[in-house]
Amino acid sequence: LLASASTRLVSSITQSRFAQYAADVNAAEGPAPKTKSMCITTGGTFFKWCASRYDDAPAITTDKLKIKRQAPERDERGAFTLNELRAILDAAAALRTKAPHKFWITALLTFTGMRVEELCQLDPHADLKLDAESGYWYFAIHGRGDNSVKTLAGWRQVPLHPALITAGVLRYVAGMKSAGAGKLFPCRATSSAVTEIPTIAPMEISPAKRPSFLTLRRSSSFRSSSMMMKRNSTITAPA
Repeated sequence: LLASASTRLVSSITQSRFAQYAADVNAAEGPAPKTKSMCITTGGTFFKWCASRYDDAPAITTDKLKIKRQAPERDERGAFTLNELRAILDAAAALRTKAPHKFWITALLTFTGMRVEELCQLDPHADLKLDAESGYWYFAIHGRGDNSVKTLAGWRQVPLHPALITAGVLRYVAGMKSAGAGKLFPCRATSSAVTEIPTIAPMEISPAKRPSFLTLRRSSSFRSSSMMMKRNSTITAPA
């Protein structure tokens, strides 16, 4: 389909031809199932766009053309174990002086389950709040201004684990605020932290896993809480 796109009109693409394209994508070796699904979805979206504007554009559907998942994505990616999380946080702790944003974005992902994009949108002047009734600090996630959220359910309040408070996250936010930063993290710089995760503690992390920010996010919730219940807590306040 794509190979002949330069010589064929959009109107000449039929559902059966698009189905063959999807079958070829699914049969290709190398790309992950999610990547294949994205290619098929993108093609379908393009034809829907054409159909909304041109009378002779074909009605193309992607229904039943994508590979059906055999397991939840979180199972395919694999979450970190408690020991692996501890190894990552131990290594990240070494960065808190020379690259504090890398330490804090790693710790916050582990203990909050927030998306990287959400963390990078946080405004140190406005998005850290204290709930007067409970006494808990939280980040306000919203789509106001230039912020965006994935879904309406993405508007929420994310409480900060007491271990993060003890470790000094409030001081980090206050420091960014005093420096006049518009965002809590230098977002382009945080992307480099992703490349450090696979090599941050190679002997302790299973080579079968794909270490990334997303893996950290999916390793949060009860695992991070359970880890912090241990006496040898990794995230500690600086001496």
